[in-house]
Amino acid sequence: MEERMIIVSQVKSNRSDYQVWQVSINNEQSGMQHCKSPLKALRYAFILKKQTGVKIAQDSLEYLKSEISRQKELQGNNTEAEHIELEEISASVRQFNKLKKKHPDALFLFREDDFYTAYSQDAEDVSEILGVVITKKGRRNTASFPHSALDTYLPKLVRAGKRIAICDSDKEAA
Repeated sequence: MEERMIIVSQVKSNRSDYQVWQVSINNEQSGMQHCKSPLKALRYAFILKKQTGVKIAQDSLEYLKSEISRQKELQGNNTEAEHIELEEISASVRQFNKLKKKHPDALFLFREDDFYTAYSQDAEDVSEILGVVITKKGRRNTASFPHSALDTYLPKLVRAGKRIAICDSDKEAA
């Protein structure tokens, strides 16, 4: 029997002509995720590894690392794409701050692409309760998990006594 491994491959999107990164366990349909960037694919592969205990294929790790490095070299510093991403982050952060003032006791999860993201103190709470990694976006702490894991993580947050608000990012606010 073939050993189960998390495999990452680049495939053509079924929604457009763009290439996306497919993350799955031995190309099984269950748990399969399509990501728009190699960085998001790498993040999801590690989340899947933590959830399932299945190892990530070494060649997939090397492939993702080289793709991330290649894209960083192509982008250089302060590219237009980075400015757009920072504007989107700023819009989400502004939206978070506005909502947090109105509802300080709620924990806000923002749907961003294929992930739910929490900011600042909410990110620290999410990280502690769910065991997800805290990262930095700009100057803010963030904690993210794939949207496909919401059914698993939401009950854990509620059992921890958190009042949850799920939000769509307001991209127009940028």
